[in-house]
Amino acid sequence: FKSFFLVKAIRLQWHCMHWEKMFGRLHKTNSEIGNRELLRRMSMELAQLAANRGLSPKVETSGKGRPFIRVEGKYISLKHCVDLAVLAPEEYITRIYSFFECCPEVYVIASIYIVRMLNNDKLLQIAKRDVNRLLLASVVLALKWHVEEDCQLPNADYAKRGGIHALDLGQLEARLVKKLDW
Repeated sequence: FKSFFLVKAIRLQWHCMHWEKMFGRLHKTNSEIGNRELLRRMSMELAQLAANRGLSPKVETSGKGRPFIRVEGKYISLKHCVDLAVLAPEEYITRIYSFFECCPEVYVIASIYIVRMLNNDKLLQIAKRDVNRLLLASVVLALKWHVEEDCQLPNADYAKRGGIHALDLGQLEARLVKKLDW
C-alpha cells in the first residue's frame, strides 16, 4: 500500500522537476531565488539524485569513530561542519545522500514534507541558515516514518552526519511536525 503511493509521488516529483527544467526555473542561481524556493528545489534535487543513483553507499566507521564511505575505491570521510549555512546546496545534498544510507523513497517523502510545509504556511519566512537544517529535519522525519525502527540510527548519529547538534535536530523535527499539522 505504501509502495503504491510512493511510486505515484516519485512520478509526480519527476514530472514537476522535468517541467521546471524545460522552462528554466531550476537554472536560477541561489541569489536569484528566495530561501523558500531554495529549500523546495534542494528537496526535489535530493529526491532526483536518489532516484537516479539508487541506494547510497554503505557508511563505515573508522577507528576514531568518524563515518566514511568508499566511492570507486577512494575513502571519503565525513567533514566536520561548523556552520551549515556556508555549505553550498549541492554540497549539502551530496552530504545527506552519501551519509544517510536511505532508500530513494525516503528522499521523496522528505521532499513531500517540505512542499507540504511550504504550502501550509505561505507566509513562512525561512532564514538562510535554516535551509539546510530544515532539509535535514525532513529527511530524518521521513526516515522515521518509512524505515523500520530497528534499522534506524540514534538521533545523535543523524545530527552528526547532518552537521548539527542532536538537541537542535530534535527541535527542528518538532518545528517541522508542527508546520505539517501532524
